[in-house]
Amino acid sequence: MSIPQPISGIRELASDYDAMLCDAWGVIHDGVNLLPGAEAALVNFRKTRGPVVILTNAPRPSSIIPAQLDRLGFSREAYDAVVTSGDATRDEILQRLPAPAYRIGPEKDDPLFDGLGINFVALEAAGFIICTGPVDDQTDAPEDYRGVLERAAARGLEMVCANPDIVVNWGGRIIWCAGAI
Repeated sequence: MSIPQPISGIRELASDYDAMLCDAWGVIHDGVNLLPGAEAALVNFRKTRGPVVILTNAPRPSSIIPAQLDRLGFSREAYDAVVTSGDATRDEILQRLPAPAYRIGPEKDDPLFDGLGINFVALEAAGFIICTGPVDDQTDAPEDYRGVLERAAARGLEMVCANPDIVVNWGGRIIWCAGAI
């Protein structure tokens, strides 16, 4: 087994690849600011090597991520497509419908549910749980959900986790994600 070696940037690897999969959070941005050099490196890769696909654990459909990157000032010339954990989550939800669902997560993640016709209900009536993250990612901690999760476990409910990240650096602050719950 080979041990991964540290690199100073993608230029050290680019000549070995015809396409690139690039994480968004922590590689391109920190939720608030673009990270230095990422945009230029991806634009250059597209011009000289091949397509760039941005991967993100964002619990939202890929269709809305380009607008979020636009707001950060990240050029669409740096990538060809976006794939999110939200896309995979929608597929998982569809497999469980028409069962009613209990939701854990903030309103900002509502686009995940667009067009799915989910019947959100109280935990006691739910057939499964959908977790997109803490309801308030600025103040909630995973421990705040212990009671809900214990009641769900007692009923044998499955939980669909829309973002496997445990924490992210959001503009210099560490915040909890769905994976911690």
